[in-house]
Amino acid sequence: MSLYRDFVEDHYETRYYEGEPRGGGLASFLAFPIGVDMCKGAFFLESSRKKAFSNSNRDLLARLATSALRLAIEKLQLIEQANALATHDGLTGLINHRQFQIMLKDEITRAIRYDDPLSLTLCDIDFFQESKPTPTATSSVMSFCARVSTNSRKRRVMAWHFVARYGGEEFALVLVKTDGQNAVETR
Repeated sequence: MSLYRDFVEDHYETRYYEGEPRGGGLASFLAFPIGVDMCKGAFFLESSRKKAFSNSNRDLLARLATSALRLAIEKLQLIEQANALATHDGLTGLINHRQFQIMLKDEITRAIRYDDPLSLTLCDIDFFQESKPTPTATSSVMSFCARVSTNSRKRRVMAWHFVARYGGEEFALVLVKTDGQNAVETR
């Protein structure tokens, strides 16, 4: 699918700032949506000539848009998915231990720089056996993650925080701009 148009003689492009001249340079354009399952962008060509894009041009550009550009977008999506898999825990969707270490270091540096309090809370679910996962154990972990994420978001109005899966049944909550007394109230 493509969009093609020749403009009438008195057409001028939209002005984006005050005093921009009304140039009559745009006479025709050709656009193709780009995306795999849905439109993620557009391939857009414009010309100062009328009827600049013949049917064969449009066909060729449509093939380019649906192959080369589509592959590029698919590759970017795969990179995003790989990054999410590398930084998040597969069971809970929370930040994994490796990403937690990186983010905690950044928060400590920020807290020192701005002389802000920072709290770290470690939580442990007792009697959870990761080596023998059962539906009940998995449900317990998921329920705990949902509760700790929701509760800490409700109570933390001013400070941004994050929750991470620290280990098998261990979780870490990082509360920025939160001293020890206020961290206790987060429970």
